[in-house]
Amino acid sequence: MSLWTWDKIRELTDGRWLHAPSDGDRAPQGAAIDTRDLRDGMIFAAFKGEHADGHAFIPEAAGRGAAMAIATDPDAVPAAPTIPVLLVADATAALTALARFWRDAMPGLKVVGVTGSNGKTTTCRLLHAAACGASAGGLAGTAPAKSFNNELGVPVTLLNARPGDALLVCEIGMSTPGEIATRCGLARPDAAVITTVGEAHFEGLGSLEAIAREKASIAQGIGEKGLVVVPSGLPLLDQALADSGTRARVVRVGPHADADLRMEDIRPEPGGTAFTLSGSSFVVPLAGAHNASNAALAVVMARWLGVADAAIRDGLALAKAVPMRLERESISTQPATVVLNDAYNANPGSVRAALAVLAETPAAGRRVAVLGDMLELGDIGPRAHREVLGLARELGIGTVATVGPQYAAAAADLGWSVSTEVGTDDEAIGRVAARVRPGDTVLVKGSRGMRLERVVRLLRQRAGERAGATA
Repeated sequence: MSLWTWDKIRELTDGRWLHAPSDGDRAPQGAAIDTRDLRDGMIFAAFKGEHADGHAFIPEAAGRGAAMAIATDPDAVPAAPTIPVLLVADATAALTALARFWRDAMPGLKVVGVTGSNGKTTTCRLLHAAACGASAGGLAGTAPAKSFNNELGVPVTLLNARPGDALLVCEIGMSTPGEIATRCGLARPDAAVITTVGEAHFEGLGSLEAIAREKASIAQGIGEKGLVVVPSGLPLLDQALADSGTRARVVRVGPHADADLRMEDIRPEPGGTAFTLSGSSFVVPLAGAHNASNAALAVVMARWLGVADAAIRDGLALAKAVPMRLERESISTQPATVVLNDAYNANPGSVRAALAVLAETPAAGRRVAVLGDMLELGDIGPRAHREVLGLARELGIGTVATVGPQYAAAAADLGWSVSTEVGTDDEAIGRVAARVRPGDTVLVKGSRGMRLERVVRLLRQRAGERAGATA
């Protein structure tokens, strides 16, 4: 049952109907900005993007079961739409207004905000699995389908909370100061998880202290009944939380001496990583100590939400890797090439974690790190790229291939004979992919702007071509 009426939607958005709803039209539930994400009965918001105009997809949205569309250009709306179409001045503002109403309409819903320099999307998935995944003892709840953490993604996340949900996991991101506070003003989290503080978006914030303050701002509006779960061993974050004025209880989780809840016995297992938390054992089906840390934060939050450890274990077992976040793939060469596809994004902390996973992954052949430049680091960029190359050598990763001018400059500064491609065009990517041999275990990691998933696509393509040639 929807909480909307057509008049309420028009009033909240200050819009007008280009194609008005009729008595037989059903009120919407949920929202999407991409027709591929549409579920039956959703609002489809048509945006004009750099490469496509969403208005052209309104007929497809109708065919996929959208209940209505939001448009900003009446001339771009296809003729004779078969669903109601609402014309607004600003589609983002319209979705935000609808999301604010939706949040207010479900006072029993617990919203948990998740932020941090690394691991936000994965931690959202882990929290949803831990709290909601078990068939018995889990909660009804919703988490974002993708990395929806910006000025558009947060309203879409809120609108996709369902009546009857006990939990909404909401990813809160930022690139400039003040954005987290703004997004929390809309989401109004009852509790929060901060995954880590690291050198991400350094160009816009300028110091780790400033990054810690920005992350800690997620806690400012959380009341004394709320909870903020953070990693141990981060004194800058501790200070920022103390300065934030939050009334929520803060719980530090990790292997460090300052932890309120201690993690111990973190170890790789077939298909995942095991750890103990205050004496209780858990397994997360993802590689890496950093994912064990993310899972431990999720466990503590799920406990606060009232989920028992047995249900948390069952739920965590169902967690899936987020696409292009250390997503493991075996490519059918002879022998198989194992790819750790972590091409979604990169900063110094996440690259260090990914290299550690590569170093501990069993490998039949070479371990190969394909690294694309880390962007938005400002003045620390040269130092950060040199440090990553140094860590790769320290971990014994024998083959490193880099893409982009910053890694090329770092290798030159160090005087190391690393395979470098200064350019980032498809020809450069092709040369990098050609260096990978059957049997290699390959990490592919770079900032979003580097689009290193092209390397993975080429490896798949070439494996298919070899298979076809021998058939």
